[in-house]
Amino acid sequence: MNKKYLSSMILRTGAALCVAAGAFGFAPAPVVTTPVCSAEATTAELLPEIAEIRDLTICAWAALVSRDDHAGQTARYTLQAMGYDLSGLKLDTPKGNAEFNIISAADETGAVKSKILVMGGTTTLSESANLDEPAPVFFEGGNPFAEASTSTAERKIIEPQVHHGFDLRVKTFFFTPDANGQIIGHQLAEELKANPDLKLHIVGHGNSGATATLLGARLLNLSVPREQLEVVTFGAPPVGNEAFGRYYLHRLPLTRVVMKSGAIVNFLKNNNELFDQYGDKREWTPSKVISDSPHEMTSYLDSALHLFFDRAATYPTPPARPDASEIYMAPIHFNLDPRLASDQLYMDEALTNSLRQMYPGARFATDQQETVAQSIAAAKRLGAKFVLVELVSSDLPSYSKENYPRLTLTETIYRIDGSFIFYQESSLRLKKISPIEGCLYNQISLKEARDAALASSAQSGDAVPQLTFSLSS
Repeated sequence: MNKKYLSSMILRTGAALCVAAGAFGFAPAPVVTTPVCSAEATTAELLPEIAEIRDLTICAWAALVSRDDHAGQTARYTLQAMGYDLSGLKLDTPKGNAEFNIISAADETGAVKSKILVMGGTTTLSESANLDEPAPVFFEGGNPFAEASTSTAERKIIEPQVHHGFDLRVKTFFFTPDANGQIIGHQLAEELKANPDLKLHIVGHGNSGATATLLGARLLNLSVPREQLEVVTFGAPPVGNEAFGRYYLHRLPLTRVVMKSGAIVNFLKNNNELFDQYGDKREWTPSKVISDSPHEMTSYLDSALHLFFDRAATYPTPPARPDASEIYMAPIHFNLDPRLASDQLYMDEALTNSLRQMYPGARFATDQQETVAQSIAAAKRLGAKFVLVELVSSDLPSYSKENYPRLTLTETIYRIDGSFIFYQESSLRLKKISPIEGCLYNQISLKEARDAALASSAQSGDAVPQLTFSLSS
C-alpha cells in the first residue's frame, strides 16, 4: 500500500500507530499530534519535525490573510477555524495595500498568548527587485534616528549595516509617530515586556521578509526577550552585512524558507556583495503541478501543505458538536486530469482535515473504496442521518487562454433511506492558487449552503431537493 495512502487511512480512522503530544508554538491551545511511526524514525524524532512544519504552515497561511482573492479567503477561513482572531484585518486590494496585519490567538481562558504580525508581501520577482535606496546604513536597532548622527568616516566597516530602503520602511511604519503621537514599534515592545507569556511571530514574504527581520532586530534591541520573538520569512532577500548576521544569528530566532533555485533570495547578494543571508535556512522544492512562479506565496503554502501531510500531521480540531454526529462523510472521490493526479492524496488529506474542523464529531468512512450505497448503509448502522459525498474533478476548458486547469468540487447529500436532499458545486481556475488550496476554497465556499440544507432537512424531514452552482474565474 502507498505510504501516503496508509497515512491518510491512519488519520481518518484514528487508529494511530503511536501518539505524541506537543504544544503548537502559537496555536490557541496545546494539541495532540498523531504521527506515523516507522522503522526509520521514533516518536521523539518525529515530534519536533511535525511541530516545525505545523508552525511554518500556519505562518504561510498567515502571509495570505490580507489578499482579496481565493487564496486570501481560504487563508482567513482556515485561521479562523483554528481559533485566530482576524478582527481589524486590512485587505490588500487594488485601491490600497495593507503594510502589516496582526492576528491573535487566545487560550481557553480568553487570554491572548500569541500574535502573528504579517508584513505586506511581494508577489513577483520584478516587484521584489525594485529595491529603493540599496546603499547600506549602520544599524544599532535601539534608537533608529540616532544612528545617522555619527558620520560614516567615524564608523568601522565591521559594524552591523543594513539595506537602507528596507530599514527606512520599518522606520516609517513602526518608529514614526502617528497622528495621535503613538509609535507602533514602541507599543509592541511594551506590550511584550508587560506580558512575558506573549509570543510574537513576525512573518514576511519577499521584500517584506527583509523588513520582518529588521523589525524583529529593533524589538530585540528595545529589550524584548528573544524567547518572545520569532521571525519567519519566505523568499526574502538578504538585509544586512556579515556583521549584522553574525550579531543577530544567536540573538534573534529567524527561520528563512526559500525555494530551490529561487532567484529573489540571491538578487541583492548578486548585486551588492556587502549583503549576506543568515538565519536557520529551510529549502523547499516547488511542486511540479504549479505553473506560476515558485516565488508566489501560494507556492510556499503549497510546499508547506505537502510537507505537512507527508508527516501525517493534523490541525487542532474544535470540540465535538452533538449535531455533527448526524453526518457521515463518505470517501472523497476524484476524477482528475493526469497533470493533477500526483496531488490527489494531498487534496484528499486537506479536504478530510477541513471537514473534521467544520464538523467535529462527524463520522468518517474507514474504507476508502466504499461505494455510495455502502456509505449509506454504514451511516445507518452508526446512527447518522445524512451522508455527504464529495467529488473532485478537473479539466482544461477550451476557452482558457492561459491554459490553467479548472478544478470543480461537487457535493451531494443523501438521507440514510437513500433519498436525495441536496446537490451543489463550486469551480475555479488554478491561477495563482495550487490544487490543494483550490480544493479547500471550493469546499469552504460551499459550507454556508451545505449547512442551510442540512438544517432545513433536519427540521422538516422533507426538504425539497435543491441544486446550487458556483463558478469562479
